[in-house]
Order: sequence, then C-alpha cells, then structure tokens
Amino acid sequence: MRVTLFIAILFLGWSASQAQPALAPLSHNAQLIQSAKIEMRNAFNYEEEVYIQSGRMYTYCLDLALLSNPFWSMQLETGQSTIIGGSPSVLDSCFFYTAFSIQSNVVDTVVLSVLDDQDLTYNLRFIIHVRTSEALPFLDDFSYEGPFPDHRFWIDREVFVNDGLAKDPLSVGVATFDGVNTQGGPYGGGTGISDHLTSTFFNLEAAEDAVLEFYYQARGNGFANFPRPEDSLIVQFRTEEGDWQRMASFAGIGDQPTPDFTYFQIPVPESFQYDGFQFRFVNISPNDGVLAMWHLDYVQLSDDPAASAAIADIAFTSAPPSLFRSYTAIPSAQFKNNVNSYLAEDIEIGIGSYFVNNGTVPVSRLRFFNEEGTNLTDETLLEVPPVVAQNQRDLAPGQYQFTNPIKERNTLVQQVINLNIQTDDSTAIETIYTMSPNNQGSLQAYRRNDTVRFKSELKDYFAYDDGTAEVGIYIQGGTQFDLIAQEYELVEGDSLKAIRMFFPYVFNQGNRQRFELMIWGERLEDGPIYQKIYDQPVFPDRFGQRVGSFTNFALKTATDQDTSLFVPSGKFYVGWRQISANTTAGLYVGFDKSRPEISDKIYYNKTGTWQKLSVPTIQGAIMIRPVFGKERQISTNRSDQNFKGIWTAYPNPSSGWLNLKGDVRHEAATIEIISLQGQSIKSIGFESQINISDLLPGRYILVIQDRKGNILDRLQIIKI
Repeated sequence: MRVTLFIAILFLGWSASQAQPALAPLSHNAQLIQSAKIEMRNAFNYEEEVYIQSGRMYTYCLDLALLSNPFWSMQLETGQSTIIGGSPSVLDSCFFYTAFSIQSNVVDTVVLSVLDDQDLTYNLRFIIHVRTSEALPFLDDFSYEGPFPDHRFWIDREVFVNDGLAKDPLSVGVATFDGVNTQGGPYGGGTGISDHLTSTFFNLEAAEDAVLEFYYQARGNGFANFPRPEDSLIVQFRTEEGDWQRMASFAGIGDQPTPDFTYFQIPVPESFQYDGFQFRFVNISPNDGVLAMWHLDYVQLSDDPAASAAIADIAFTSAPPSLFRSYTAIPSAQFKNNVNSYLAEDIEIGIGSYFVNNGTVPVSRLRFFNEEGTNLTDETLLEVPPVVAQNQRDLAPGQYQFTNPIKERNTLVQQVINLNIQTDDSTAIETIYTMSPNNQGSLQAYRRNDTVRFKSELKDYFAYDDGTAEVGIYIQGGTQFDLIAQEYELVEGDSLKAIRMFFPYVFNQGNRQRFELMIWGERLEDGPIYQKIYDQPVFPDRFGQRVGSFTNFALKTATDQDTSLFVPSGKFYVGWRQISANTTAGLYVGFDKSRPEISDKIYYNKTGTWQKLSVPTIQGAIMIRPVFGKERQISTNRSDQNFKGIWTAYPNPSSGWLNLKGDVRHEAATIEIISLQGQSIKSIGFESQINISDLLPGRYILVIQDRKGNILDRLQIIKI
C-alpha cells in the first residue's frame, strides 16, 4: 500500500502545467535490458560471481534451511568445473577456494552438487575471478561505449556507462547510478541501497599519500526534484578484515537546480594502506526506476601529496553532432538526390581543458568515413584566428563549445554523391574527431577521450533522436482532444509508408491508453491527412523483439489494407491524439533530452489552437520516426509479419545444431536470438545451419532479418 501511494503522488507531480505536455521518469533502462546476459538461475539452483585477490581464500557455507530435506553431502563436479587459478575443496556443507599467487587475472568455473537425505540434488555454480592487485595510479573517466564499467577495474556492472544522462560532463561518458538493476528493471522494495560501483584490488603497501579523487553530479539530465534530500551517494573503503566503512556521503538536491560536477578527495588513512585495498560508491534511491540519478567522472586513486581538482588532460566532452541538418537519420531515397540540401555546413565541438594552466592541442583532425571505412575527407578540427575568432588550440582551464565550418564541405558533398547511394539502401557516414594534446597524462584514460565519433544513418526513416530515451513525454489527460505533433521537412515529395514510435516503460502506467496516430500536411490548422485509432501502445518485446525496439505502425486504409501517403515537398507533421479521457496520465512516448534544439519543432493542442512547445523544462526530441521508401512495411503486432512458411527450423527441439530452410527470394542477413523476456542473447550473420549448444535449456525466439534490419520471420525454438 505504501509503494502504491508513493507512485500515485509522484504521477500527480509530473506535470509542470495542466495545460501543456509533461515529462515522466522511466521505470526501466532499455539499454541495460538489451545488454544484460540471460539469467542462469533456471540451470542452477544457486549461482554467484566471486572476485578474489590472488593468494586469498573464499568461503561459502550452504544455508541448510534452504534444502527441502536434511543435508547429506556436497561434492565438486569435476566434469563441469574448469579450475586453473586456485585450489577448491569441500568440507561438510562448506566450499573453500584458495586462489594461487598468479601473475595475471584468470576466471574459474566451479560447479557443486548438494545431495539431501532423500536423494534430491541441488546444483550450485561459482564464477570465480582471481585478480592480481593493481598498482597506482588509477584513473577512469568512463569515456568508452559501455553500457557497463570497464571489467578490468570494476567488479560489478550495476552502474550505467553513457554519454547522455549527465549535464555538461567533464569528458564524454560518465558512470550513472540510475536506480535500476543489472537487468535494467527496478530493484523494488522501497527506498534503500541501489547501485554499487566496486573497484578491483589495489596494492597500497608502499603508498605514502594515497588519495581517492572524483567528480560527482546529482540529477544531471534526470528527472526534476530528484535525487530527494533523503537519497544519497555514499563512498566506502574496505578494511583489511573485509568490512566496508563509510568515508563520505552526499545528500540529494530535491528541487534545487542541477549543479555542475563537483570535485571531492578522500585521503586514504594508513589503516587502509594494504595489499588488496578496495573502494566503492553506493547510492540510496527509491528503487522504483530511473529517478534518483548520480553521475561520476574522472575517478582516480593515486599516491599524490598535492592532489587537486586540476587534471593533466584535455578531453572531448561530447560526441560529434550528426552530419545531417537537424536529423540523426534520413531516408536514403531522400538523401541521394539532395545531398547538398541535407548535409550540415557547420560542426559543434565540445571540449574541456583541466590543466592548472593553459593546455595546448597542436594536432587535431576532422574526418568523415563511409560504411566501408573509406576516408571521404580529412581536415584540421581545432582552428586559430583568423579562421575562427578564438584560439582553439591554446585553452585556459574550463569547458568550451565551438562552432566551426566544414572547410572541405564541397569535396565532402561530391564524395558522398560518388558513393552512388540507392533507394532503400541502409548505410551510414561516420564523423570522427581526434586530437593530440601536449603534456597530458600517460594513462589510457587520458588518451581514450581524445577520440569521439558519431554515425549519421541513411535508413528508411527520418529521426531526430539518438535511439535512447531519458524520459517519456505525454499529454496531461482529461479530455479527448489533446494533440501533440513534431515537425519534419521533405526536400522532394515522397511516399510515407509507416510511423515508428518508441514506447518506454513508465511505472506500468499508460500501457492501455487509446490513442489516434496522426499525420498533418504543411499546416497543422488544416487538420490531419491521415489518422488511425489504436486501442493501446504496442511493446515490441511482447512480440519477440528486443526491449527498447521501436514499434512500427504501417499505414492502413479504412479496411486495414496496406497503403502509402504521398507527402509533397515542404513541412509535414507526425504525432498523436490522446483518446482515453478522465485519466491523470496519458500515452507515454520516448523523449531524447540530448537534442534540446529540436524542442522548437514540437507543437501541442489542448484548446483547439496549436501552440509551439515553450516549457523550459521540456527540451529534446520526441522519438517518433516517419518511414519512407518502396519496401512493404509490417506493423509490429500484426500476425502476418510472421511470414508463415518462409522459414522453418529443424530439428526443433535441438541440443546443438539447428538447420534453417526458407524462401531464397527473401535475402536474410542476420539472425538474432532473443529470450522470451525480450533480452537479446546474441546476433550472428545468417547461415543455413547454426550452433545453439551454448544456449541454456529453454525457449527462445529466432528473429531472421534482412540487411536493413527488417524482420522476415520469427521462429520459436527449444534448446534441450
């Protein structure tokens, strides 16, 4: 009852105004769900991942109360165990593992069987990581793809490494404590400990002035009023006896403005300066979803008597923008005849200098590559007067945002035209920034943030978003006439075939809201040129696709036949009307806060009059994509998308090899294996025979796709 009341109050507090669209926090992190490994609890009664310093011992004693009958014996299953890093042993109901003194990290798998006095067997599995101690200094600025922290230096994967949730990060990429578990779902259970970020082992025996330093930020681009004052970020050190001791904590900010990143240092007391030292960050949150966020950047452990906020580093603070004007993706049919119209003229550069005095960047490059890796153009990135007004290569401490022209744009346009892009092609153009600052630190983290990249996609749709929703946007309910629309523009007329929408999970609310999908021509005031009512949003993971996929709505006639809509050159709009009335919440659609400039293209209508979105707290792009091209579009929830009879799998069930037989007229390119919970297990190139022996026993969805990612068939298979 307590949790239900909390959520109800939270919903009422989401809307900044009863007369405008509002934002809602997410209950699930779709990127973590996509990346999570399939759970193995169905194959083992108990499983644990263990990290041991070399030369140390791990002990596990069975909780006998968990057995159905009195305990009889425990034994090592040698045929299922691989042991090279230590010595396992069993005594009565306890398991012991003594790690060898090794020179490099190893991973062992130990399987135990427990027998009770009624001959019932319980299987236990331990994944044991034997780690050597790391030497100082250590630095991680999280400027890598993620979504989990670097496994070499961190022993858990509960935080989310990303480049979109923090506000003005010091370098591209942060570690975010987002309040959802490793599988991307809420922890549940009310306010309490949520995410952990635990370091590997460090040898501090010879240290004289060991200090932990880091930058932290509350909220970032997260939801307003969070983290609450009762939420917190905690820093702990591990004693030599294995206990965790609190060293610092930071309270949530509530309704205060989002702060900048703050520097903090904790000298390591002498009692912690041993071989095997660990530190960790822990957050306290509501445990109900992506709410009380904290962000970390530049976490470092060093032996430094003069530790300070200065860092011997110059870093990119953001990825390059899309090469296309406004859009992150453009239909290839539109782009191939209008390259000059769609290619941007300028680039944005986010960069930070953190030296005590000026930092210098003598060498920097801007390059563009096609999908095959061919360099299209190459020019200097950071400039000096008179090319630009400010010297961009000699930087005083601080953060900068530069706007530079693409000097070789004419050459780039011609190179792209020469690519001979065809209608319905699926390709990309990658923008890469690189630089080589003088006198920066020698650790990998200093160099890693000297390169950033972004792929501008040529697909079959227009998109403003980057594929990641930070929040959901909705229309505050109450009437059946609430509308919202996002503006697009065609250089030449084309046939609109479908609309794709991203439906995030928002506390399981709004999942049954009726809505009307709408398309408008050049003037919103003239009314829609297409409209179709849907009883509820469609979540693709319920139809065998990955969590976080876009829902495809093919355009249909009144008799539910495939159709297309010719849209002339100029502006057009895509959006929806809220139908369900007398509700406190509406239909939730993904909202990308990393594109604040797109807010100028969003309109809403609650009173019969269209207005441009003008809410300062709602800055971003709606994750809704108009689809063009010649190929047939299939709605996500339609039964005919199964293409019955095109492919079959045999033998099914199978314990190893699986044969695929299908219609060769459909050019399959990839196979994705998905759990029944919507988690992507693996993706491989299409072959007529695939090996599934590495899958755990159970049911899976086999998704066969063409080279553009269109689903050609879905088959349910059983691994035995």
